Amino acid sequence: MKPCSKSLSIIIFLHLCFSFYLKDSLCADNIPYVPIENTALDCGSYGLKTFSFDGRNWTGDVRSKFVAFNRYTKSTVSTASSMDPGVPQVPYKTARLFYSEFTYIFNVTPGPKFVRLHFYPHSYSGLDASKAFLSVTCGHYTLLSNFSASLGANYNNVHTFVKEFIIHVQNDSLHLTFSPSSNAPDAFAFVNGIEVVSMPLHLYIRGEDAPLPFVGYPAVVIRLDSTSALETVYRINVGGGDDVSPKSDTGMFRTWKPDAQYIFGAAFGQLAYDFDLNVSYTPTVPAYTAPVDVYRTGRFMGTNAAINLNYNLSWLFPVETGFIYLVRLHFCELDRNITKINQRVFSIYINNQTAQDQADVIAWSGGQGIPVYEDYIAMFPQERERIRDLWVELHPNTKTKPQYYDAILNGVEIFKLSNSGGDLAGLNPPQQRGLLVNPSSRSSGSSKKRLLNIFGCSVSGVVLAFLIRCVLAFWIRAASERKKKRKTSHAQSNCRYFPLREIKAATNNFDEAQVILTGGKF
Repeated sequence: MKPCSKSLSIIIFLHLCFSFYLKDSLCADNIPYVPIENTALDCGSYGLKTFSFDGRNWTGDVRSKFVAFNRYTKSTVSTASSMDPGVPQVPYKTARLFYSEFTYIFNVTPGPKFVRLHFYPHSYSGLDASKAFLSVTCGHYTLLSNFSASLGANYNNVHTFVKEFIIHVQNDSLHLTFSPSSNAPDAFAFVNGIEVVSMPLHLYIRGEDAPLPFVGYPAVVIRLDSTSALETVYRINVGGGDDVSPKSDTGMFRTWKPDAQYIFGAAFGQLAYDFDLNVSYTPTVPAYTAPVDVYRTGRFMGTNAAINLNYNLSWLFPVETGFIYLVRLHFCELDRNITKINQRVFSIYINNQTAQDQADVIAWSGGQGIPVYEDYIAMFPQERERIRDLWVELHPNTKTKPQYYDAILNGVEIFKLSNSGGDLAGLNPPQQRGLLVNPSSRSSGSSKKRLLNIFGCSVSGVVLAFLIRCVLAFWIRAASERKKKRKTSHAQSNCRYFPLREIKAATNNFDEAQVILTGGKF
């Protein structure tokens, strides 16, 4: 072969290889969203660093163009006195400490943005992170108020965590203002990292043309608009064994957590997965909606119809009371034997309310391997208990006599919605998970503690056994009542309506000034 012919053959071969690579990389599974804004700020540091967890360049905020200094600003930078094992250096090794109001300004295009705040409660400059209380505003939205990163980390038993918000920016700049929540001379607050990342326009807030069902109020529909701010409470990869990391997301650097810790009881169903599945995205569910790893895994009830009819596949997600929540459920049929309508039909319940009577993934999506999601609105009126469980339950629906008495779920996202004043800030979590702190429980706890201190040495094993027996009896009776209540709801397929007094309490007696969502219809 002549040299030129050999060179030409090599060029043609490389061209073909590149064409096949390009074709594979541009299939629906692999088209990520490319954010217009992708700012990652490493607070308290200098220069440019790479965070291996997400592969991005993080910019130090010292002498940064994003910082708006004035002569009244009091702020310092600091390095953590030590690092816990497994904690990434970027952005958690350094922090910016605030002793007064401090503002970051990000030049952005109008539209929805992710705003993520990273926290690593540790000792900085000899200061105790447990005494740091932070307030954060973004325009007229209050994101955090009197917030303790230390309490948040302790409650969730983690070293680091991220607070993620969705803000719709109306102009060309986003202002984030941080300040300690007290005017005391020794008051301070801190943050380790800040992200500002754009997103597709209608990814979560789909506008006036996309009414959402209000669970428990079948005659009411809700329409979210760009005045609503959201806080991400949960983003779950159902059936997945590991996190879907920011680097593996669809271009917006979201993190998807496994669902195992949220499954209720021992009836956790079975894992569904098909890692060779060609996920076929659609115009209504584009490739950036959720990663293929979310749609290639899931959880179903099992293959035994008799067993499936006698339990619910249930998840519990603790949420704050006093807010309305957007619940998004992701579905993708993984079973290659299920390709037609009415093969697997099930009911969806949220907080013992019927959210969907006859859910059929194939009917929704149009085929096997095609993802789809459904959005629902759930309300948790303000009450003395600050934390309640948001239940998501699935149960086979037998009305249409489907081929399989089963149910499936692939992903869950839960968002807190801002109120009419733009407030997303809740109370700090209790010092221990499950411990609901209020004035009555404090006094009761103090009395019990004093009683135990007086009689503790004389409590016999018989009395202790009696107490344990009483507690177990109470727990079993409560579980039985809850199970009976769910069965009654499923048998009747009727919604339990919120009492009018709860609605009045949540809306301040239907005060128009308290409206946070528009478009309700009766």
